[in-house]
Amino acid sequence: MYEAANDLTEVMMLLRRDIPPVVSVTAREIERRREVVQRILRRQERIGPIGI
Repeated sequence: MYEAANDLTEVMMLLRRDIPPVVSVTAREIERRREVVQRILRRQERIGPIGI
């Protein structure tokens, strides 16, 4: 049981090392994301239902 908990701790430490720090999103990034979503929505409207 103890070794399993130790393994879990090691795995969590490895995962956290790969996660980038949380940073504030800039106004420019928000605008870029809005533009991307608008392009997606326009394309979706143009294509219409795909009939799956």
